[in-house]
Amino acid sequence: MNPMFIAIFLWLAAVILWWCGWRAENESYVSQKAVAIALFAWPFMMNVHIRASTTWLIHGGWIWMLVIALVLLWKLERSIGWLASSTGLLLGAIELLLHRMVVLPKGTLIVIASWGSAIFIGLLASLLLRGVASQIVAISLGILLLVAYNGFTETAWVPMADWWIALFSVRFFGLLLKTFAQWLKILNAQSNWNRRRQRS
Repeated sequence: MNPMFIAIFLWLAAVILWWCGWRAENESYVSQKAVAIALFAWPFMMNVHIRASTTWLIHGGWIWMLVIALVLLWKLERSIGWLASSTGLLLGAIELLLHRMVVLPKGTLIVIASWGSAIFIGLLASLLLRGVASQIVAISLGILLLVAYNGFTETAWVPMADWWIALFSVRFFGLLLKTFAQWLKILNAQSNWNRRRQRS
């Protein structure tokens, strides 16, 4: 599937989910107004192109991604911000390694490999970081590192599709881990209650 269609579809899904329920899980230091502005600014920024040199074309999507990461870093506590930044560099290095290691058969769409690496990056971010804001920072910095390594020469739609896929992946795996932790807590409470009952 065309990465442009993937990015647009996932952006629309994020807007709908934000207004339907994700707002309730918004972290206190990130205002709902700021998130709404970031979501609605994305399609406009994707139409921005800045010619930095004969070979470098800076896309507005990359600027949008960088601004979001910097704003969230400014809002985060210093220790959490450093952890998110270092995790982002780690994710970028892993994604770069995955892109270099994957050898696709002739005629296979390169975006297929991109899907897999973006999902894997989302999984790692959900395992290494707890807060949504720090996870978004790590994902953004990781993808921007890959874009910078490629010399700002590729189209913006592939990295943006990766970003949205990684975002949905980190939310999915985060909710899955949260549900699993709650399930373990319930099992532990039931086990303790059964032990006390047997002793009595």
